[in-house]
Amino acid sequence: MIPQKIVETYEKSKGFVVEKKDEFTKLPKKKKILIITAVVLVVFLIAGLIFSGFGKNRRGNNEIATATVKLGNISVIISGTGTVEANDQYDITSLVKGEIIADYFQEGDVVEKDALLYKIDTKDMENSISKSQISLDNATNNYNSALEDVSNLNVKAPINGVVTNVYVDVGDKVNSGTKIADVIDSSKMLLSIPFIAEDAKTLYIGQTASVKLDNSFYETTGTVTKITSGELINSYGAAIKNVEILVDNPGSIREGDTATAIAGDVACNDSGTFKYNASETIEAEVSGKVERMIISTGDKVYKNGVVAVLDSNSVNKTLRERTNSLKDAQLSLDNQYDNLENYDIKAPISGTVLQKNSKAGDNLDISQSNNSSPMAVIADLSRLLFKINVDELDVTKIEVGQEVSITVDAIEGKTFTGFVDYVSLIGSSTNGVTSYPVTVVINEPEGIIPGMNVSANIVVQSKQNVLTVPVSAIQRGNFVYVKSSDAKKQKDAETTEKMIPRNVPAGFTAVKVETGINDDNNIEIVSGLNEGDIVYVTQRSAEASSNMQGIMPGGMMGGGMPSVGMPSGGMMGGRP
Repeated sequence: MIPQKIVETYEKSKGFVVEKKDEFTKLPKKKKILIITAVVLVVFLIAGLIFSGFGKNRRGNNEIATATVKLGNISVIISGTGTVEANDQYDITSLVKGEIIADYFQEGDVVEKDALLYKIDTKDMENSISKSQISLDNATNNYNSALEDVSNLNVKAPINGVVTNVYVDVGDKVNSGTKIADVIDSSKMLLSIPFIAEDAKTLYIGQTASVKLDNSFYETTGTVTKITSGELINSYGAAIKNVEILVDNPGSIREGDTATAIAGDVACNDSGTFKYNASETIEAEVSGKVERMIISTGDKVYKNGVVAVLDSNSVNKTLRERTNSLKDAQLSLDNQYDNLENYDIKAPISGTVLQKNSKAGDNLDISQSNNSSPMAVIADLSRLLFKINVDELDVTKIEVGQEVSITVDAIEGKTFTGFVDYVSLIGSSTNGVTSYPVTVVINEPEGIIPGMNVSANIVVQSKQNVLTVPVSAIQRGNFVYVKSSDAKKQKDAETTEKMIPRNVPAGFTAVKVETGINDDNNIEIVSGLNEGDIVYVTQRSAEASSNMQGIMPGGMMGGGMPSVGMPSGGMMGGRP
């Protein structure tokens, strides 16, 4: 017989008015039985669902997932992918335009550094060099002229002698050609004297002559310095030649004095007249203001000695301008010669020609916007490398020299080795995660060419023959649940009951452990467990791993590890 309480509960859930019991009692017996049977089925179904949960173990699954503590090897690996590059690779381009008149290589050739690759027609450049050279010559002449003008601000004596007249004083303004002073050289006198033309033919330059002053008993010697090439007719109708004789002046000979002379056996035809050997009027070569006078009348001067100093702003300014013009002209010519070297295109490195796009007969125009492809590409294939990006949490584990295992997408079934060559200190951030480029050099890269895609595994830490358990055995707080029937551990289990989540099966003890390194699957146990211990592991289905990553004991998400004691580098270069 169905208890009355159950009947009342069912009737309330269906909205029956239980107070009207007489209505139920008035129903036919068959209908009463059907109603009561339905209520019983519903109640038992609900009770079955409720009590079936309590009948399972506390993990919520009849099967308990466990693992055995065992000895094994663990390696912490950081992985990445990259594209192979040559150690050095250059795009050959031209800095000048013109026709390629010769090329000296083919695609695939190995060339040495500085080997001539292309020769470009230089006619236009040679014309530019000629024009630049003319400009430089003109600039040089102008500069020298300005430099001479500056030098001429120091007025100099043209000869040795004595100042006979001074025409200017300090403060005077002078122009080019203004007289400054007169200077005579009276230390030597020049005697111009006539000889019969036939007699003069026997005379020669440098010949010694005897000179006798008229109206005096003074005699001296001199040297023939000039014999005229033409003849004159004197007042007596005789043909004569004038001869000049240089005579040392003892101080008594004056300009205008006369004398006779005998050279060799030939005597002069008539007396000759003395004049100063040198007589000059000093003139200003440039315009300016007399700043200083160094001489006065009667002073002795020497050839190229300064007699006056002028000042001129315009002369100094002109020199500065022409100095700059000369520098510009020289730089222009130098640049033209530097550009001339660009018409011989040479290999920047020793390497292999990977690509040749230009050949003899092609015309180069550097102004073309579509001139984007290089003339050729040369690469040093003796050393191939690639770069991988390493997460900021793992980059500190990377060191120069670490060995790298490499696989190439295009070469199946073969593993290459390499080493870490460089770890960049400059990272790039994407979506809040910073990564750093690491350069890897490939050892013996036979068959590998630039552009191939590669995968790299860097073993940053490795241990052999250590105690290991699955990563999912580690619970929050670095606890592991160990299965044991040992009385002592059972007692410990009672004292640590509060540490064990309610869904952990009975018979498991919470043991605090010290962990070491880990890979994707296993983690090192440094202390707390023994080989052969049975430990509880979180069981996750494939669907749970991919979608929600499961719920680990202690309320922790199964996609990660406990925050204590778990190294960060065991997730193949990614985040734990």
